[in-house]
Amino acid sequence: MGSRRLAGVICVAVSALGACDGSVAPPAAQSVVHTTGVPVSTQDLPLRRGFYVSSDTACEQASNATLGLLHARGLNGARTECVFESVESMGATRYRIVEQCVVIGSGERLRTSVLWELLTPESFRRTEESGWQSQMRYCEQQALPEGWREIDLEADSRSIPAQEP
Repeated sequence: MGSRRLAGVICVAVSALGACDGSVAPPAAQSVVHTTGVPVSTQDLPLRRGFYVSSDTACEQASNATLGLLHARGLNGARTECVFESVESMGATRYRIVEQCVVIGSGERLRTSVLWELLTPESFRRTEESGWQSQMRYCEQQALPEGWREIDLEADSRSIPAQEP
């Protein structure tokens, strides 16, 4: 895969992604964390870092539209690079997260408060302020389509390749 393609469509901050091979258990739930203006770590959530796919999509059928990457500082998708500005625990499985996102392509910046409900240590539902919901579950990298299996999540890379339809 060429470096131009690797620098393609979905930009993600994976420099400190940590263990993606399942050898490390997710961290335990922590108490309320507030940080304003400074991105916080996803370690404040008891979720495994790595690739997540829409719950109604098989890992093997993941696409740009259904795939996200929970990295050390936030959750990125096909159209946005997001970092967590603050994480507030609202109980054992609910978090209010303020996300700072940049729209890929336009550079537009968005700041939104999202309710995250952890369904299992490897799945969650996000409810945005508008009421729009998405539900995702973890996928082992080797179960994803070929283009994503080749990505070194331990590398100091900021991009993952776009897949051809």
